[in-house]
Amino acid sequence: MLLSEVAKYYGIFEIMLEITKKLSLFIALISVLLLEGCATPRIAEHTDKCVKLGQEWSYDTRVGEENSRITIVDAFINKDKRRFYVVRVTGVKIDEPNFKNYFPDDVPYFMISERGLNATLKSLLGEAKWNKYYDQYYQLWRKELTHPDDYGLTIKDKLNTIEELLNTRLGA
Repeated sequence: MLLSEVAKYYGIFEIMLEITKKLSLFIALISVLLLEGCATPRIAEHTDKCVKLGQEWSYDTRVGEENSRITIVDAFINKDKRRFYVVRVTGVKIDEPNFKNYFPDDVPYFMISERGLNATLKSLLGEAKWNKYYDQYYQLWRKELTHPDDYGLTIKDKLNTIEELLNTRLGA
């Protein structure tokens, strides 16, 4: 009689173990699906896309810079609850020698508001292979960053302002 009771409990134990395994798998699957979602709000003009760190985007470029790309480097919310992004811009063509004083590797980094990013981005190209932790120029820029720049709303505006400032000749 004792043997049959053990077998009965063992059968219940096996069933409970199987249910626990399936429940654990279900919870893991739901967690992955929830975490895969967009961590930041969807871009208003691009409702089918969302911005995530590490993505590479095409954007509204200046003439001659059609192959220029934006990489989303970082995101934060300031004390006024406004979202800002740090972006890396490759393929910029500013021939002024002093440009290298600000961006030694010819790759500018900007802090841009969510509104400015909304007005800038065109389409998602994929994930960037670049890593901010291994780029000495980005680390130097980040270390020297004191506040958001005031060069303009969009990346195109920011680049135009920098080029204009670099081309300004002072003196009589």
